[in-house]
Amino acid sequence: MCMRLQAYDLRLRDDSHLRGSARHLVRKLRLRRIRMAIWSVEGGSD
Repeated sequence: MCMRLQAYDLRLRDDSHLRGSARHLVRKLRLRRIRMAIWSVEGGSD
């Protein structure tokens, strides 16, 4: 019983961690897209 609860807790913690990292990735991609748009507007490729 105790082991099952521990495994469930681990699974929950891992799931929330995955969700957090996914959110971080999305934010990073969005920032990169915005930066690329600004560069294209300014006419610079660097």
